[in-house]
Amino acid sequence: MSVRITRAVALRVLGQLRRDPRTIALIVGVPCVLMVLLQQLFGRSSPVFQSVGTPMLGLFPFITMFLVTSVTMNGHGSEDRLTENVTLNFAKFKQEYVPQKPDGSGDAAIEGTFHIAKNLKM
Repeated sequence: MSVRITRAVALRVLGQLRRDPRTIALIVGVPCVLMVLLQQLFGRSSPVFQSVGTPMLGLFPFITMFLVTSVTMNGHGSEDRLTENVTLNFAKFKQEYVPQKPDGSGDAAIEGTFHIAKNLKM
């Protein structure tokens, strides 16, 4: 990729962000608020917050960026109603969670899988 194309794309994205303060609040504000809520929920010096806080700090911006890029608001042709279109780029969602034992080692993994297209929990 050339520097010229990268610069053009970056300027276009920054121009769009400048005109939409809600997006800036969603990208910057929501992760900060969620981290404060987690801190209040578990306590700052809690081992749970210490082990979960850092990964969540990395995940929250990715989750909000996914939401920003996939939700569009459109006006319907003949109605005065605003519609929301959500586009997902996948059909299955799989989450794996490894609980932490009191000694700090990992316990057995817990998996959850959902097939979005078929609306089925697997």
